[in-house]
Formats: sequence, C-alpha cells, structure tokens
Amino acid sequence: MRGQGGRRGLAEAAPLLALLLLLAALEGASSHPVQRPVVGDLGGSVSLQVSVPPGTEVARIEWDFQPGSGQALVIAEFTPGQWERPNPEDRFGPRLEKADETTLRIQALAKEDSGVYTAHVRYRTAEVQEHVFLLQVSDPDSPALTLWKHAPAS
Repeated sequence: MRGQGGRRGLAEAAPLLALLLLLAALEGASSHPVQRPVVGDLGGSVSLQVSVPPGTEVARIEWDFQPGSGQALVIAEFTPGQWERPNPEDRFGPRLEKADETTLRIQALAKEDSGVYTAHVRYRTAEVQEHVFLLQVSDPDSPALTLWKHAPAS
C-alpha cells in the first residue's frame, strides 16, 4: 500500500512541479538581453558600443555575428589593450576595427552585414553580460526611400 500512496503523492505533485518549471522559464525569459536596433547606410559605417558600469573591469569581450537564420560566428575578441580576429579572412576582412575598448566599428557596410551582433562581456568578477545589436543595412538611394524623403509634409 505504501507504493500506491507514493504514486498518488507524485501525481498530486505534478501540477506543482509544472507550475515551478513554468515560473523558472518565465524568470529566465525576463533576463534576456535588450536588443538594440541599429540602422546603417549601404557603404557607410556603424559603431556598436557596449556600455560598461563605472568601476567594473572587463576581462574580455567576444563579438558574434549571426546573419538571418544562419549560425553565429565569432568575428572579434577584445581584451584590455588588444584585439583579435579569429578568422581575419572572413567576409568582413579589414572592414572591422576596434574603435575603443568597448566599441566595434564596421565600415563599408554591405546588405549582407544585416543581422544580429552579440557582445559577450566577461568581467573580472566572472560575471557575463550580453549586449545584442540588430543591424539593418539600408540603401539610402532605393526608390522607396527616395519617394519617402521627397513626399510633401502633411
């Protein structure tokens, strides 16, 4: 009889377990990094800057790029006083640069540069923070934008 009571207790605990799992999932969802939209003109440049709280020491910043539905690729790594390109022959080539200790600059923007850029900031305290940038490269000379720019003001 004791075994049946154990099964019944488990069955009664199932809804509580499901509720706890749902609450944990919701809590995790609220901790997702803020996604910042960035618009750049075709052929121009953009700077993606990470904000670091005053008094914190950054050990390393790893920059990832994810085009559309493709796989994320590590495109740059910053450490204090240095910067490294894991694959300098990638599609960005010499168009990427470290503007300062927390800023990645992309020059000569191409449409294919549109996508998600994530900075994984690792602090000396071992804390990791993510900053997500949604880059959309637009063509300022496209007919749709030209019509919009010259539309009469209402």
